[in-house]
Amino acid sequence: MAALPPLPPGWTEHTAPTGHKYYYNASTKKSTYQRPALPTLEELRPKFESIGIPLTEWSSDLARTERSESPERQTARIMGQEALKKLEDRPRKA
Repeated sequence: MAALPPLPPGWTEHTAPTGHKYYYNASTKKSTYQRPALPTLEELRPKFESIGIPLTEWSSDLARTERSESPERQTARIMGQEALKKLEDRPRKA
């Protein structure tokens, strides 16, 4: 069986007493029996562009990304170099 893609940030997988899998997001306090999917590039584009970070077109490199890469690195693959520099230069939370 093929490995499932990672859950979006904030989501965790649990097993109900009945044995069914369910997913919970602690920040939104929502739960669902349907496995949440990572957002697509088109879903992300308005959010990034609203803060001045243009996204490049989906690359075939991202489709071949190894699972060992962090989610941040996978996101960086779809961003232009200028946008990636802005992210690297931003202040970090403690």
